[in-house]
Amino acid sequence: MGPDISPSTGPVAPDAVPWRSRYRRKVAVVDLVALLAAATGAWLLRFESGLGGEVDALRGAAGVSHLVLSVVIALLWWLVLAWIQSRDLIVVGRSLDELRAIARATAVMVGLLGSAALLFAVTPSRGYLAGVFGLGVPLLLLGRGLLRRGLQRQRQRGRSQARVLVIGTLRSARRVARTFRTDPVQGYQVTGVWTPDSAADEESLLTLPTDEPRPWIPVLGSTHEVLEAVAVAAADTVIVTDSEQLGPDGLSSLAWSLESLGVDLLVSPNVVGVAPPRISIRDISNVPYVHIESPRSKAAAGLRKLSLGRVLSAVALVGLSPLLAGIALGVRLSGPGPVLERHRRVGAGGTPYSLHQFRITRPGASSMGRPEALDVTDDPRLTRFGAFLRRYGLDELPQLFNVLRGEMSLIGPRPLSPEQYASIPQAHAQRRLLVRPGVMGVWRTTGETVPTVEEMTRLDLEYVDNWSLTSDLGIGLLLARRLVSRFFLLRVVRRWQARLLAGSPDSAVRLRLDARGEVRLNDYPLFTGSLVALLEKVEDLLALRRPTLMVTTNVDQILDLERQAKTVDVYDAADVIVLDGMPVVQLARMLGADDVHRHTGADLLPLLAAESVARRWRIAVMGGADDVAQRAVAALRTAHPGTTIDAVDFPLLDGLEDPASLKVIEDLRVLDPDIVFVCLGAPKQELWYLQWRELLPPALYIGAGAAVDFAAQQVTRAPVVLQRLGLEWTWRLAQEPRRLAGRYLAKGPRFLWVIGRSLLRRDGAQQDYRG
Repeated sequence: MGPDISPSTGPVAPDAVPWRSRYRRKVAVVDLVALLAAATGAWLLRFESGLGGEVDALRGAAGVSHLVLSVVIALLWWLVLAWIQSRDLIVVGRSLDELRAIARATAVMVGLLGSAALLFAVTPSRGYLAGVFGLGVPLLLLGRGLLRRGLQRQRQRGRSQARVLVIGTLRSARRVARTFRTDPVQGYQVTGVWTPDSAADEESLLTLPTDEPRPWIPVLGSTHEVLEAVAVAAADTVIVTDSEQLGPDGLSSLAWSLESLGVDLLVSPNVVGVAPPRISIRDISNVPYVHIESPRSKAAAGLRKLSLGRVLSAVALVGLSPLLAGIALGVRLSGPGPVLERHRRVGAGGTPYSLHQFRITRPGASSMGRPEALDVTDDPRLTRFGAFLRRYGLDELPQLFNVLRGEMSLIGPRPLSPEQYASIPQAHAQRRLLVRPGVMGVWRTTGETVPTVEEMTRLDLEYVDNWSLTSDLGIGLLLARRLVSRFFLLRVVRRWQARLLAGSPDSAVRLRLDARGEVRLNDYPLFTGSLVALLEKVEDLLALRRPTLMVTTNVDQILDLERQAKTVDVYDAADVIVLDGMPVVQLARMLGADDVHRHTGADLLPLLAAESVARRWRIAVMGGADDVAQRAVAALRTAHPGTTIDAVDFPLLDGLEDPASLKVIEDLRVLDPDIVFVCLGAPKQELWYLQWRELLPPALYIGAGAAVDFAAQQVTRAPVVLQRLGLEWTWRLAQEPRRLAGRYLAKGPRFLWVIGRSLLRRDGAQQDYRG
């Protein structure tokens, strides 16, 4: 009896694929953090560091500082990135597409700022703008790159992949499935096949030559509708490899049906080995045709590439001459034998030439061949110095002389010996002979030896047919980045990663998921439930009939938790900790927590006041400036008739031990409240509770910060859009820049360490839960 392929779910909409929405949120948050860091960093460097020597004032806009402009630029840039669809799934996770999108957004931003400056006659500091863009683009690329590497690691483990239904012949479906399985980083996994052939229903399964646990794919034929196949495959993407089988109007009808389901549609033109620059779409008589340009082998062997290669190789030889001399000396001292080795290779047009390389093997080992992979360092044939040269590809520097003589190119097909050429099909060999071999090539960017002659030949022919200066530049940059990261960045990354992960759980604060998938701040459980669940929690705490404490945690408190022992005492005493800061909520979601809700003190005060009417709660409010608590209570009574809420006068204390607090406690005993909002500002409000907890009457005490100011309309809350995006702090900063600049601009960026530590250091329990 075969495997059960009956549909267990219907067609999958994007919201039913958690990784998609979760990854979009990650990209949006990282983009925003990068842009805010770039804008505020440029402001700090230009106007606050003493290096710029300018006054922080916009010419043409009296009273407006560049700090306000920083927030505006960051938000506008962030919105432009969304407008050009840079966070769509067809873009994210693909380095070149993301680079183009960021470049487009940057160009749009330059145009918008220039137009705004002319329209409103405002002239920002040029040095400041240079700093914004000079920091913004690299930080955006860095953030996208880190997210992309994380996504690729997930996909290599079989996660975060689009589920694909292939519409076409079984042969094409098998090819697509095999391609995706051998390259999981692309993020696609074939989970079903639909073909109009009725005989396919008898086969029911498409098997693949693989050792995976499920080497089969469900196949449905013409007795089933396409949408049934989408349901069976639980697909969120449909790939059509043979549109003719759908009929003249079938593709349009399919697109209309998939639109309502939120399923992506891709059409394959069945073109293999042709690079995108050679492909274009032409509309002829309202019918799209794929136009494929002629192969570019003549340009790859042209004078332009030869001349450029000779110039660059000459410059490199002059600049690297001290390094070449040092390597030659090291090779001489590493053992007997010549400094340079010469190998017979076949050049352009079949002309043989001698390829030069530094000797890296021990005496008598050269006849056994050379290791080609950069990662090979433990080969017993290598000298110790030769292993170092091979690891970084330095043994190939003498090939620059071959380039200078016109025998090779800097970028090109892999140099082959006459024996290797004899094993290649004649037609393929002739095309390879059209261009000069290269010092670097596609095979070098993979970081490993090409496993077979066939695969090597395919890579070389694709390079010859699709050559362009851009492709050469891309290959060179990829290899340079790989070598530099291997030599320098790997050590730097490990050092910073060690710093992020350093410290015990008591001193290094981070968020994590426990074995049940619940969010914890170090070992403190965080309440992430809905408002309904929170109200049940409040009832449970009130039933204890003793003083209990609710802490509304935010970025500021989390950073204090790492450095201040008093804040640790507060969290030790807390009966429930709810999420207040939106960055904390977003970090919990990035970790994979499901159904995370935010409950701010500013929201809890009016919400609990409204609930108190039906639940007969008595509420007390204290804190704030003179008469603010009274005005807040009056506003809440007006908004929620029937609520029992009172203000308690809170004097200006001379320290937490000030006996004036006894009068406050006496007033609380008289009111006998169920809930007390303590609005003194964190952590003062929680520390006051700890100081007088033994004398306080039974109630739930909530540290609510500025909630009383918002309720009294003393301070205006940020628009809902900014609140949901986690940008409420920018609104507060614009209202009180002098008081809050230190908290948000100096202290706030330290939260990036918490984010990095939380994402890098994950417990096995969390991995078991998510896996």
